[in-house]
Amino acid sequence: MEVLNRLGQTPGGAGYHVNYDSASQRLFVGCGTSLWIYDTQDTANIHVVARRPLLGLVNETDLFGDILFVAATHDGVWALDATSDTLTAIAHYEMTGDSAAYDLWRTHDTLYVADGRRVRMLRYDTITDTFTWLATFGPNESFCVSRKGDYIAVGARGIPKGTVMVYHFTNLEVSVAMWQSNNVWDLQDIQWGDLRDDIIYVCGGPQNLLFTQSFFNALYLDGPFLTAVDSFSVPGIIGFAQANINNMDSQNDTLFISTGAGLNNLWQTVVPVYDATGLPDTAMVHLADIRPGLWHFDVARMHGTPYLAMSSEWLGVLISDVSQLQPEDTLGFLETGGWCQRAYPKGDTLWACMRGYGICQ
Repeated sequence: MEVLNRLGQTPGGAGYHVNYDSASQRLFVGCGTSLWIYDTQDTANIHVVARRPLLGLVNETDLFGDILFVAATHDGVWALDATSDTLTAIAHYEMTGDSAAYDLWRTHDTLYVADGRRVRMLRYDTITDTFTWLATFGPNESFCVSRKGDYIAVGARGIPKGTVMVYHFTNLEVSVAMWQSNNVWDLQDIQWGDLRDDIIYVCGGPQNLLFTQSFFNALYLDGPFLTAVDSFSVPGIIGFAQANINNMDSQNDTLFISTGAGLNNLWQTVVPVYDATGLPDTAMVHLADIRPGLWHFDVARMHGTPYLAMSSEWLGVLISDVSQLQPEDTLGFLETGGWCQRAYPKGDTLWACMRGYGICQ
């Protein structure tokens, strides 16, 4: 029996994750199992300044000084040198067994990693460049996590009901509040409100196995009570458009929500934009629908600019001017590659037909 060795890897793939750092004006893009960094200081000349192939799907990134933390599914959590054009690895926290790095939230040097089972609390030592495990908490099937102030919200998947639990950081053994709904059994993401400390946004994922509908919920934390104060849904079409509210970003509680391929009433796939500043007393207000093309997976408000970045399986990264919330106000596309349609070896050369890349060898 011969051992297979990986000889190399071309960084690229369908756009799955996008994040923006306003201080350095850099856009971090998860292209399948690789990570690219774009310099966006000159919007007429957005260009790649660093990239690195990984072994897991890039789910989340977080910049901590010159260190970029990356959650990459079964590859685990990486600490990369964000000043290097090859994103040199500094430290690695490996995931084993049936756990994976699905979501990442950082508070100072403490990382919270939802691993599909529970949430791992890690500390990163900048002197020794090492990760140290501190605790494990949260409900079973924990898939996403977010912290604001003293409270940590954890989203867990489950059949027939998805669950949101809130913990005080001083006691991770017992939750202070819980909410469940059968509309979010495949819960995807969770975030706290911008202007208030008692609002939690929940990206519910597909409501059913046919991906025909997906729900977004806004929750209100009032002492031991966690209740839904507003929600909306997007539809899909079996075999064509899969409704999956999977990610979001916000600015002053104006919400930009990724729906996978959720539709509006004009039968176009959309990123809905909502004003949530009236919560919990008044309902969210639908402001507009931005159109990022099919199969979009993440959005990032480019704070300090009028732009929104949207990652797309088909288009790579789409950047739109959302200052006036015009659906077609597109600045441009950034190609990230796609998936391999067919490969053919000839001698010692492998020819590959890559969607988005063309032909590679």
